[in-house]
Amino acid sequence: MRSDVSCCRSQTGRTLSPAASRAQRERLQSLLSDLALEPVRRPDVNPMVGEWKGYYRIRVGDRRIIFWLDTQEMTVYVDHIGPRGDVYK
Repeated sequence: MRSDVSCCRSQTGRTLSPAASRAQRERLQSLLSDLALEPVRRPDVNPMVGEWKGYYRIRVGDRRIIFWLDTQEMTVYVDHIGPRGDVYK
């Protein structure tokens, strides 16, 4: 069953840097489309722990996508996309 993917603004209000390469943007867009089909059953999706419990992360090159899944609405909410060191702050 297909889920919807919805992007939320991060707490800092930042979006993907304009300096991100076209290939990087296309790779992220492709991955977000794939998440709609299999949000948590992918081998590269890891559940988070601690204060991030209930969220999942996926690595895309040097970027991380932090998201959570609303199983009632069948919607994937993307909260953060950014460099590894910045998304966990």
